[in-house]
Formats: sequence, C-alpha cells, structure tokens
Amino acid sequence: MIPGHLTVFKGYYYITLNYYDEFKKRHYKKYSTGLKANTNNKAKAEEMLMKARVEFFVPQCLNNFKSDMLFIDYLKA
Repeated sequence: MIPGHLTVFKGYYYITLNYYDEFKKRHYKKYSTGLKANTNNKAKAEEMLMKARVEFFVPQCLNNFKSDMLFIDYLKA
C-alpha cells in the first residue's frame, strides 16, 4: 500500500497519492472525490482514500532503451 492523504482544494476533497519510480524520483497523483469538503463527507472521502491506496499500482517506466537500438524495435516496445 502506498502513502496518501486527503486535501481540500476549492471546496472539494482530493486524494493525493505519493510514490517513487524506479529512479527514486517522487511523483504525486491527485484524484478528485467529487465530495464537497464538510464534516458529513469526510468519512466517505477517507473510505475512498483507503480504496485508492490499495488499488493503485506504480506505473512502470519505459526508459530501458539502448543507444544502439533500431528505430523499428523502439516502435514495437
């Protein structure tokens, strides 16, 4: 499970997830919950956060290309 938290932006709850790629560079992914920021929706937003943390997978980088690679091999990758 990756780390994440809730943020309030323009009156709505947003889910912010943090992860590192294979080069140890930090990335942020932000999703809107569509819920207005008030006390009635905070529990729903926290449930959505937990679900997003469990279901999120770190995207794989495709920068594993060699300098002597042919262009056609690059297009196939």
